[in-house]
Amino acid sequence: DMLPVPVSNTRVGFGLGNKGFAGGGSISFHQFYEFDPASPPGSQWSELIVHDDLQGKLGIFTNAISFGTYALFIAGFGQEFEVWAFDPNTENPWSPLTKLSTGEEEPTGVRTGFAIGDLGFVILRRNQNNLWMYVPGLD
Repeated sequence: DMLPVPVSNTRVGFGLGNKGFAGGGSISFHQFYEFDPASPPGSQWSELIVHDDLQGKLGIFTNAISFGTYALFIAGFGQEFEVWAFDPNTENPWSPLTKLSTGEEEPTGVRTGFAIGDLGFVILRRNQNNLWMYVPGLD
């Protein structure tokens, strides 16, 4: 199956269990899709709802980190970043978490993120010395 949105509009992609997820938008995060390889061809992609509070907030500086059963979204530009958990196995899959505040004067954006075990790491754009660690349960 083909991704239902242009690849140039895709800002995040990750896997949880046996499914893939991709989303984004040209300027803001407003499209989000689930890919299920076990579904018949032609119906493997399904559109998911982006939480109202996220509409327009997660833009080009967005990244997602997969933790096996849930993903962590980090987005923003400046000194403060939105952090949300996405768990497709719950009734309300979107949960806001504590915002990440850099405390730095110069604005920055999210460059990339990754997980090692139960820890999440985010590299911010301004320089290579801007690595932040997320510890689940401490927010």
